[in-house]
Amino acid sequence: MCIRDSTRAGYELILGVASDEEHEMQSMRRMVEGKRVDGMILTLIREQDPRVGYLLDRDFPFVLYGRTRETRPYAFVDMDGKQAFEKACTYLAGLGHRRIALLNGEPGFMFPVGCREGYESGLFLSGLELDPDLIREWKHKDPSQSSYRWTLELFKNDNPPTAILFQTEAVNGIFKGLDELNLQPGKDVALIGYDDLEIARIHRPSLSVLRPQAREAGQRVVNILMEVIKGEDPGKFQEIHQVEMVIRETSLPPS
Repeated sequence: MCIRDSTRAGYELILGVASDEEHEMQSMRRMVEGKRVDGMILTLIREQDPRVGYLLDRDFPFVLYGRTRETRPYAFVDMDGKQAFEKACTYLAGLGHRRIALLNGEPGFMFPVGCREGYESGLFLSGLELDPDLIREWKHKDPSQSSYRWTLELFKNDNPPTAILFQTEAVNGIFKGLDELNLQPGKDVALIGYDDLEIARIHRPSLSVLRPQAREAGQRVVNILMEVIKGEDPGKFQEIHQVEMVIRETSLPPS
């Protein structure tokens, strides 16, 4: 849908994936300094993101899908990860879970910061203590393997979790780890993932999720970029979208 919007406006959308930060910055410099593109959409936003500073220094049109700690005004569309994980954590606590783990995204990226803040806020609102042993982080380059390894680590704890919050990219590793431990999702361990990927719907038991409105957000990112290219003030386009919680079969009370 967002590609169609850009085409109707007379723009072509070019998708690029870089293997690492250095190659990404090199590619960005070539496109900006060579005037190969009119604007950029950036994803996988880091807390201190050199791409953002580079584009701001050159007054180059861009929009973030996410936020960074940059203090200068810029355009962004983001999901309220803090609100989402707080909601999920308080929901699980309301079911009777007292040991809720967080398998979070990779350090250095901005979205996991909000997820952890929401998780900690949810624990506080539910009268539960924060246990650092229940927090683990998976890697973007190998989400399945790192989440599998950390799932096994979590259950070596003398007082293991009865519920896990995580980002759905890590679900295959979590399912693999639980299967190896002879633990059934939903029955033995409650699970709520962030993002309603296909595997969340087709897996049995089906996965409870925090569902971002990704299609609508994608449309907004493209539409905002076209406005910024026309010369509109980027600082007036700063949107934080709420996330829906969808309860399925993996978020039951502790057994």
